[in-house]
Amino acid sequence: MASGRTDIHRRTRRATESAGFDGIDIDNIVALFRRRWKPMFACIAVGILIGLIYSRVAIPLYSAQATLFLDVSKGPLINRYAGQSETPEETDGGLLSELEVMRSKVIGGAVVDKLNLTQNEEFMSSRDSLLDIAIGWLSGTGSQPETDPARLRQNAIAKLQDGATITRVAQSYIFDLRFASTSPELSAKIANALGEAYVADRVNSTYESMSLAGNWLRERVEDLREKTRQADLAVERYRSANGLVRTGTELLSDQRLQELSTALVDAGTETAKARAKYESLKAVIDSGRADIVVNDVLQDSISKQLRTKYLDASKREADISKKYGADHVQAVRLRQEMQDYARLMFEELNRVANGYRSSLDMAQSHENELAATLAKATGNSENDDRNNVELRELERTENTYRNMYQIFLDRYQESIQQESFPVTNARIISFAEAPERPSFPRLQLVLFMAVIFSGTLAMVLAAYLETRRRYFRNEKQVADELGLDFLGTAPPVSAKGGSLGTYAADNPFSPVSETLRSAKIAVDLFLGAKSPKVIGIVSAFAGEGASWMASNLASLLASQGDRTLLIDCDLRNKSATRMLMAHARAGIVEVLLGQARLADVETLHPTARFRFIPAALKRQLPNSSQLLASPMFKQLLSQARTGVDYIILDLPPISAVVDARAVANEVDLFILVVDQPRTERASVRDALAQSQVVAEKCVGVILNKVDARKYESRERSDETLQGRDMPIAAE
Repeated sequence: MASGRTDIHRRTRRATESAGFDGIDIDNIVALFRRRWKPMFACIAVGILIGLIYSRVAIPLYSAQATLFLDVSKGPLINRYAGQSETPEETDGGLLSELEVMRSKVIGGAVVDKLNLTQNEEFMSSRDSLLDIAIGWLSGTGSQPETDPARLRQNAIAKLQDGATITRVAQSYIFDLRFASTSPELSAKIANALGEAYVADRVNSTYESMSLAGNWLRERVEDLREKTRQADLAVERYRSANGLVRTGTELLSDQRLQELSTALVDAGTETAKARAKYESLKAVIDSGRADIVVNDVLQDSISKQLRTKYLDASKREADISKKYGADHVQAVRLRQEMQDYARLMFEELNRVANGYRSSLDMAQSHENELAATLAKATGNSENDDRNNVELRELERTENTYRNMYQIFLDRYQESIQQESFPVTNARIISFAEAPERPSFPRLQLVLFMAVIFSGTLAMVLAAYLETRRRYFRNEKQVADELGLDFLGTAPPVSAKGGSLGTYAADNPFSPVSETLRSAKIAVDLFLGAKSPKVIGIVSAFAGEGASWMASNLASLLASQGDRTLLIDCDLRNKSATRMLMAHARAGIVEVLLGQARLADVETLHPTARFRFIPAALKRQLPNSSQLLASPMFKQLLSQARTGVDYIILDLPPISAVVDARAVANEVDLFILVVDQPRTERASVRDALAQSQVVAEKCVGVILNKVDARKYESRERSDETLQGRDMPIAAE
């Protein structure tokens, strides 16, 4: 038994490491090449053969190239007239426009006329390809020669444009002019003629532009000369009519107004000074205090003498009063003298104040006279200013016309000089020479492209054939891809009044029953007389029908008289419980948690007569794998082994959770259920590679939901592609 499991493990590992086309890497590409090398080589050989035939029958063409340089530093004068800081050719848009000019019918017509190509039989009757001959024959125009000169010229221009290739060299101002034809000499002539025609067109366009610019400038010069003269006369007439006399840059009235304003400001200053002197002196007089007069006021000689005498008497009066008392006769006399001196000082102050008053009146009168004169002058100046505004506007108009006249006169003289000697900014820097070898077709390039194209097509075809083999379709694919035995197929079924969980027992002659019997035989062969046999039903992904298959296997075994126990170990999805006992309130979870006994949750199916331990539907369990790997689960299986022949474990998908791996040590064999139309082979291989302990004990694979008609059609197609017969799985 151990050697059988080891053989399964070895074959599964080899298959998962080497088989299939599920990614883009070196191993997969090599595997694809090994499987599909014959059609790939055949496709490449056909491509090379087609390339060789094309190289032999294709008309050889000789390509000649001339090189043209566009010197943007020599832009025409008209660009400067337009105020452009750069010529249009300096921009990418301008260069692309020049490229289109080179490809235009104007240049092509000039070349046709210069070389008289309409009469050149070699050019006009060049050999057509087989495709062109076929198109001409189908359209009815291939055998009728053209006789109309206009149509003949148009056809020649069209042929010229078809054979010409004009490109810009990178981001430079250099253009390559190529022409390909069946004659090397003709190709060189036409390539050179294209460049010469473009240069001549540039010269003619420059001459026409300068001629138009000269005519326009002449008209503008004459018009501006007359406008300048009229503006000059208008200025002089207005100045004379309004008596506007200028001194330098200013009017005479403005200068007079400025002088009066300055004098009025000075007069106001003098009046303010006189008023300040008078008012300060008047305040001293009105106060009547002799000490203020003595300390702060007058500086003339009389006032100084009186102030000195007043101070001397005051000093002596103070000394006598201190020595002899204030009532001393001498002290009384001195005080009387002080009063006389004070009276004299105030009289002197009144005299001075009267003088200040006279000065103030004179300053005020002078200021008033200046203000009146200024007001009158201001009125006259306002009138002159209004007239001066009009005068300045007329002068600006005159200056504008005068400047424009001078500018256009200079440009007109320059245009006359350039019109007599037009220049162009294009020149040919490399003339074409007759080529020695044909440029088309190139055998090496044709073969290279044939190999690349046919090789790519071969890879795409092989990949397409491989993608059609993504799903399992027969026993050989299961064995090659997974290294496991093929147990059979199960088509999509419906209950039709019965139960999906007991479909196999209710329909003993159905393909599902036959497949499950095949699975039972495989289990019995591997396990022999061992009893009870613990079988785990697993799938790679959810929704592949593992729970349905487990329930039907249990019902089939029970219908054959085998004592069978089904345990729903999918503690997260609980599909078997929903299918067989949706009303269950307790199950294996409660037993594992010690909340219920096995006898309390184990039930007997009423019709199929197999025992069933549900998974309670109360809540989801995040630690289901821990419960299944716990000693309580081992104890539960030990109790369940009593009195049964088969224990079927409905397990969750092996790629989603680790629950199946957690119970792998307690399971004797696994049966893998695969959703044939939905699950890819590579996904199943990856899932088994991640669960090696399951792969080691896997007895075989059941393909579920197989459409019998499509299955047979795909099988026949696959046999045709591989060129040999393959066994079709039993239904």
